[in-house]
Amino acid sequence: MHYLSECLLIKNENQYLREHITTNARAGIEHFFIYDNNSDNSVKKFLSDYPELRKRCTIEIFPDTEHKQLDCYEHFLNSHRNDSVYCTFVDTDEMFDGDLLKEISNNGDVYEFRGLIHGCNNQAFYEDKSLKDRFFADKIYRWNYTKCIAKLDNLIKQYPHQSKCKKNDKIFVTPAFSQLHHYYYKSFEEFVWKIKRGTIQKNTVRWLNNFFQDNTLPDSEVKEVLDKYGIDLKFKTEKNK
Repeated sequence: MHYLSECLLIKNENQYLREHITTNARAGIEHFFIYDNNSDNSVKKFLSDYPELRKRCTIEIFPDTEHKQLDCYEHFLNSHRNDSVYCTFVDTDEMFDGDLLKEISNNGDVYEFRGLIHGCNNQAFYEDKSLKDRFFADKIYRWNYTKCIAKLDNLIKQYPHQSKCKKNDKIFVTPAFSQLHHYYYKSFEEFVWKIKRGTIQKNTVRWLNNFFQDNTLPDSEVKEVLDKYGIDLKFKTEKNK
């Protein structure tokens, strides 16, 4: 049995997976239960080139469902609840720094981490740097954004940002030994790509406001990227009111 594991649902984000596994393993996560949501390049094939990372992973092929993320977590609890003492449920662009084992050393039911959210700072999608190297400290936001580490034998249901346990005694983690980082916008191009594939709704004004307020691309470059991806965004931001 593993002490601390991670459940990760992923689709077409293999380019971030090595950094994600390496960083979170360094923070104390022993094993990764990766749910591959029919990626174009399978996670299993991708990780076959990295045997040291592959041996840390259990890979499940997970189809599209009506409530994809919730259904993924339900499958994990039904299939792997007894494989670990604790588990965290995060996304590919969420990584821990520090020592998680020190944070969860008092045998709590749910540890709730408030993440630092990083903007993309106009970094290019295909730039040959790690996510951690592409983001600068002046683009950090302390929003009310949390992810949890939960004790699996008490966990009833897992939500993207909340763990419902039998006792549900939450411990709010103040970053003494570790910190959760969320790389919110990896690039302008990827943000547009997510809109195109339907991950982000076009009418979600908050997402659009956040992105365009947090970046300083000239209007000509914005139009060039939108034209490249064939996207006609109708949005209101502080920038163009």
